[in-house]
Amino acid sequence: MSWSPRYPELAASLWKYLRAPEPAEVLERAEEVHPGIHCFELVPADLCAKLCEELEAYEAWLAEQPADEQAPNSMHHYGVTLEQLGYARAAEELLARLVRPLAARLYPELFETPDAAELGEVYGFAVAYGPLHDRALGFHVDDSDVTLNLCLGERFEGSELYFLGRRCARHRQDPERAGEDVDLVHRPGWAVLHAGAHRHGVYPLVRGLRRNLLLWCQTPRDRQDASAPCPVWCR
Repeated sequence: MSWSPRYPELAASLWKYLRAPEPAEVLERAEEVHPGIHCFELVPADLCAKLCEELEAYEAWLAEQPADEQAPNSMHHYGVTLEQLGYARAAEELLARLVRPLAARLYPELFETPDAAELGEVYGFAVAYGPLHDRALGFHVDDSDVTLNLCLGERFEGSELYFLGRRCARHRQDPERAGEDVDLVHRPGWAVLHAGAHRHGVYPLVRGLRRNLLLWCQTPRDRQDASAPCPVWCR
């Protein structure tokens, strides 16, 4: 038996149900909490609840299947890709209608080199932090040019997101500079937008359950090339 989304209308067009349907509106009320890190309210509480129900139903369905599915990436042990969940179209819609226009305004340096291309690829997945899930996430960079990290809930303490400065592949292990470190408390319904090269991690969860939906948005280039010239934002 294959999985079918519990809310197929959301899988087909999540955009219709978001609080802010236009990127210009998001920009007007986005808060730059730290250079290059932007937060904005995106999803109303009732929609967060539906998406959490969808993820809980998928987990229950998966527990009854004979084979274990792979984790969405090498850092998270628990989670599901949006393609597995039936939300691949919704991820592509969010990229085209929200993340791509925001990235062009907020991170123009990503698209200024001769070989730069617009964000055309997206890898979406959902993760959970809880007693039966991951409890923390170590220092890392994302395999993306721009990341959208949307908190869905549910009730939790701890599990704050921390950032330690933006670096290219050659300097990812360098210590942070004065003023680069910042902690960010997740809020259900709010999204965090940042460059994938902005080093970050997740502090341990104290109690409760936190679910997040993430989009890794990419241009077709090698983000792991340590021989590439060091960009201005890394110096």
